[in-house]
Amino acid sequence: MAVKTIFKDGVGCEGAYEKSLSYVWGFLMLLGAWVTLPSQAADTDISPVALITGSSYGLGKELTQRAVANGWRVALVDIRPEPSVAALEAIREAGGEAIFFEVDLADPEQRAGLVRKVVTSFGRVDYLFNNAGYAYLATLEQMTQADAKHLFEVNYWAYADLAQQAIPVMRAQGGGTIVNVSSILGMRAAAAGFWTLFGKQACAARTVSGGHG
Repeated sequence: MAVKTIFKDGVGCEGAYEKSLSYVWGFLMLLGAWVTLPSQAADTDISPVALITGSSYGLGKELTQRAVANGWRVALVDIRPEPSVAALEAIREAGGEAIFFEVDLADPEQRAGLVRKVVTSFGRVDYLFNNAGYAYLATLEQMTQADAKHLFEVNYWAYADLAQQAIPVMRAQGGGTIVNVSSILGMRAAAAGFWTLFGKQACAARTVSGGHG
């Protein structure tokens, strides 16, 4: 089982999501050259299943489109339902398979059992894209603890929570891939970016240092 952190390159800049998408997809294609899911190898009719958080906009939306274009089944997750619901309807009309969960990832109760719900619908989860995240730009003097804790729930604890849910499922089915999408702010400080930096750095550090297999 593979776990990888991908850094968004200049979110909000022209071409940022295209660069990030190319990096993420390039990693997956490289991974596919030496990792084969045993249960899929035994049955080539099984389409991979991708769980994508933050699916309504930006990189999550692009990942959804790329996954569907490759024949994958997708489980979309976002707090802003309209774009993901529209994507779901378009996917189904084109003959694809998709489900959507409206979830506030800052709420542990709403995150609970999310991966199991995907397994109930599709029978497996091959890829978990922990992509959802946001910026809270504030200095230590300006920030409130409530806002900082909310950011950590979305940008770090949701990633860890969903990965914990996915790992036993992936092990039981013979393999899988978890991609944690961080930010360049996890490695490079920005003006008034204190809490965004720490939330993203925590995600990157936990992915790099955490044990997995």
